[in-house]
Amino acid sequence: MKKIIDNCCGCGVCEAVCAKKSIALMPDEHGFYKAFLNNDTCVDCGLCVKVCPQRHSIPFISHSVSRHYVAQVADKMVLQYSSSGGVAYELGRWAIRNGYKVVGTTYDTEQDRAVWKIADKESELSLFSGSKYIQSIPSGIISQFDKQDKYLVVGTPCQIAGLVKYIETKRFDRNKFLLVDFHCHGVPSYIVWDKYVEYVKKRMDVKNFTNVQFRSKSLGWHRYLLRFESETKTYYSNNPTDHNVFYDYFFGHAWLNESCYTCSYKRENSMADIKLGDCWNKNYKDNKLGLSALSVFTEVGNQVIQEIKRDLLLKEDAENVVCQGQIQSGAKKNKYADKIEEQFRQGGNILAIRFRYLFLPSLFPRVMEKLSSILFRKH
Repeated sequence: MKKIIDNCCGCGVCEAVCAKKSIALMPDEHGFYKAFLNNDTCVDCGLCVKVCPQRHSIPFISHSVSRHYVAQVADKMVLQYSSSGGVAYELGRWAIRNGYKVVGTTYDTEQDRAVWKIADKESELSLFSGSKYIQSIPSGIISQFDKQDKYLVVGTPCQIAGLVKYIETKRFDRNKFLLVDFHCHGVPSYIVWDKYVEYVKKRMDVKNFTNVQFRSKSLGWHRYLLRFESETKTYYSNNPTDHNVFYDYFFGHAWLNESCYTCSYKRENSMADIKLGDCWNKNYKDNKLGLSALSVFTEVGNQVIQEIKRDLLLKEDAENVVCQGQIQSGAKKNKYADKIEEQFRQGGNILAIRFRYLFLPSLFPRVMEKLSSILFRKH
């Protein structure tokens, strides 16, 4: 088996389209799930190249609709377990009630992986609640799509872009799909995540988790707080030793997939009907429960939002207001990324690596900023 392309985003559509099952998504040496090809069974049909979103230049995408909202689900229980405003859950509820199947990401506590799953019952939607800040693995799901069914699919922008090409190539009816992506920061290496999971399990003295919540709202929704649960214990990532070490790697762009550094699927450049994310606009900084940035790009998406708006608190606003704070280009690679990867490969301690390559380099600028604010403070 050999890797097909280095900048593979792991969307999985090549695996799904291959009739010979010559392609499989597997972790590469850097800890990212990518497409690998078995040359012995490949017949050079070219379908994998045709559907790959990374093989083609990404055009500027124009939309039939461009409407943007600050949104929050009215159901407070749903809101509590959502990462931001709970709109994705409400879309899932609408989909199930209208005969759709829902495809989303759940956390598999046996594998400690984020994986795609198909749900056809409202009771299953809770599996998808909350963001997962690791690479989601769609293996085995897309190939199950039936042309007789309707689907709501929630995925990263590159996954949705690949899925659109799959839909076109396999001649599915595009009108039977409601496609939703989100403002994506990038995906970190599973080598980092696995090391962190190992660290947390050791701290908790457990072999497995029963639940992992990437954005617990225990301290309010503005905080990034991981919550791990076992049958008898609960662990929060804001303790004095951990101090949210995973998010330091994530937001520090310490080790993201190479395709994330050149990603063009940002803001309105999307193949989806609807885009979701956190609303960080300063006008809403006092909100304690969570707000979604909701963008609508197609008539299909607009119609759905009009149907569920009675269950949402909606305020329409300009794109730059609703999506303030969301990145507009590919993530900037941390200058110590290669050294960080090398340290992990040598078995380095996740906390020590964080201190050396993420904390110390940021210390001097922060000290200078603080001094400047004191010296030049207006009296």
